[in-house]
Amino acid sequence: MELRQLDYFLAVVEHGGVTAAARALGVAQPSLSDSLRTLERELGTELLHRVSRGVVLTAAGQALLGPARRAARNRMAARSVLDDLVGLSSGDLEIVAWSVVSTHPLSEYVAAYRRRYPQISVRIADLGDEENPVSLVADGRYEIALAYLPVDDIGEVDVHVLGRHEMMIVFPPGEPPPEWPDPVPIAMLDGFPLVNVPSPSPMRSRVESLLAEAGVRTRDAVVTGHRDAMVPLVQAGAGAAIVSQARARHAAQLGLTVRHLDPPVSRPYALLHRTGGLSPAGRAFVDLALELAR
Repeated sequence: MELRQLDYFLAVVEHGGVTAAARALGVAQPSLSDSLRTLERELGTELLHRVSRGVVLTAAGQALLGPARRAARNRMAARSVLDDLVGLSSGDLEIVAWSVVSTHPLSEYVAAYRRRYPQISVRIADLGDEENPVSLVADGRYEIALAYLPVDDIGEVDVHVLGRHEMMIVFPPGEPPPEWPDPVPIAMLDGFPLVNVPSPSPMRSRVESLLAEAGVRTRDAVVTGHRDAMVPLVQAGAGAAIVSQARARHAAQLGLTVRHLDPPVSRPYALLHRTGGLSPAGRAFVDLALELAR
């Protein structure tokens, strides 16, 4: 088995087919197909089902996916060791993060990192609510994840708590009444129309549990899977919204009324990486993030 064969296998999985993978890698499709067939013969099993719209992993292919990603990650780490000897003069760093955490603090961390290591290319992927950040770093798909806590199935993953995000409520133009205090007692939101995200959502569950403890029931005015649309919807008068501090700051810049909540609603966020699996570029980022968080 050659690393090139694993690269081809991963490319086919990532791009959903042989043709797209060959185009992305800049190799001839027959060469890529021959390499995959050779790999399957060497392993004695079929890895991919060829279907009309691309490929589907077999059980063996699914089992190989994690080790192949770890092999690719370990090769990147080995290559980065040489980069480290010359001061991190080149290389890539792949991070996956929830969009809210990407806005703050990840953007500040990455900017500081790029100033310190301008030759390192940083790639940031979006972490969906349904995805497990632990799995994404444990199987080598990404080197680092930034996610809210708690996370499930820690396994061989190190977790560094960096801070907390407080949730705040943003009101549409003309609301709330002038006599409403800051912070707003949660009990005052009973029956209030909210712009919300779909369930299940970790932060929505946290907010709803606090509302339930206070005997408060709100109603969904709008439900959107596009978090970046929440403040514009509030600005247009669709309802109020409970959002992160970063989005609340943006709302305040637009002239909307932003209030704290009583009791406060917050959630810790953390940096995750595979235990002992960091490249020099990744280690430098973790050290910098911890330094800035302190």
